Amino acid sequence: MLWIYILKVSVIFIIKFFLIIGKALHKFNEDDGFVTCGNIAYCMLLAIFPFLLFLAGLTVLITGDATAQTAIDYLFSIAPENIVKPIANEINSILATNSSSLLIISLILTFWTGLAAVESVRGGLNRAYNVVENRAYWLRLLQDILFILIGIMSIVILGILILFAPNIVNLLHDYFPRFADLITQFDIWSYPLGILLLVIILFTTHAILPNQRPRLNKLLPGVIFSVFIWLIMAEIFTIYLEDFSRYATIYGSLGGIIATMVFIYISAVIFMFGGEINQSLN
Repeated sequence: MLWIYILKVSVIFIIKFFLIIGKALHKFNEDDGFVTCGNIAYCMLLAIFPFLLFLAGLTVLITGDATAQTAIDYLFSIAPENIVKPIANEINSILATNSSSLLIISLILTFWTGLAAVESVRGGLNRAYNVVENRAYWLRLLQDILFILIGIMSIVILGILILFAPNIVNLLHDYFPRFADLITQFDIWSYPLGILLLVIILFTTHAILPNQRPRLNKLLPGVIFSVFIWLIMAEIFTIYLEDFSRYATIYGSLGGIIATMVFIYISAVIFMFGGEINQSLN
């Protein structure tokens, strides 16, 4: 009967799923995954502040104060509010001052800390995929710089797109009047767009940074798993910070920084575990 066949297939799928998860967990532990993710979280925390400060200043110069504020608000809306609140205050102060010297300093710090962050991610992925890094240092350095530049330009382009979003909405409204209500509710597209950006970033990272060239379709399971688990974790972490956390009481003014560190660390664990899943499947 059909229902027996469906039940059998479902049971086999569930068993295989947990076998893969168990294998990935075992390998993650053998690769010192938690230690590696701690290093990644530390480097990312050092890199994220000058990176966002530079993006804010650059977006102001290119698109103007109003558009920069809109772009920054959108980017912050993707992550949990309690995590980005300390950073948001600093970014808003940068938008107000618009200092060129601060822009140059933040650019230098962005590349200095960003290179360390990218290299830490590369090392973690090489371990996950069981590959040894033997590429020349200059090639890796060039790749790291391009990675940082692409990230900067992607967010700047996003800010420009947000600038023209009202015109795009009006154009779609004229050509597709049947979907007027759906088109005009532009906010409903922000969340799917954020998820799509996250998938693209993770997929590109898995495809470029490790010292291997696998088939692209073999990277998708780990990327999709990481994005799905990360979205759930972000919601749970937000609820925890709002209702149960005592970070502010324990750490005082450093509470936001500590919460950010914990969030980045958990995100790194989820991201690296996606690589372990891909390796276990292959």
